Amino acid sequence: MKLAEFYMKTGEKQKSMDTLLIAEKISPGNSAILFPKATLLSELGKNEEADKILEGLLKQFPEQLELMLTRS
Repeated sequence: MKLAEFYMKTGEKQKSMDTLLIAEKISPGNSAILFPKATLLSELGKNEEADKILEGLLKQFPEQLELMLTRS
């Protein structure tokens, strides 16, 4: 996850996404991967895909206010 964060901070969004996709294959359903992935998808204009991920996370973790605010 640190590598994906590094790529985001340096503006290398595609490298960040590639890193998140690899991490997701290793640990599918991991919210520590899915939340940054949804955030990045949103930044890339892929809002529908981001919303699907966030909806799934919200169902899994309904008490997470941050997820609710992200979807607003």
